[in-house]
Amino acid sequence: MSGYSEYRPEFDRVIDYSELGKLLDEKSEIAFPYKKVDGSWKRLRIMRIDETDSSDEREAIWIFSNGAKEM
Repeated sequence: MSGYSEYRPEFDRVIDYSELGKLLDEKSEIAFPYKKVDGSWKRLRIMRIDETDSSDEREAIWIFSNGAKEM
């Protein structure tokens, strides 16, 4: 799977929710391209929402879109 190894470490970091929380504490948006099994390139953006909420729950929105490898 060409392209798989390029994005997999980044993808693994964001699917670990404790790690994702740390990443979103550092910056409010994470974005990177990845290649699907069918060879098409997609873009994943993850953004923290409701930053003023004082509850223990953290919310984020995940946006998957068509896109070139370059961002």
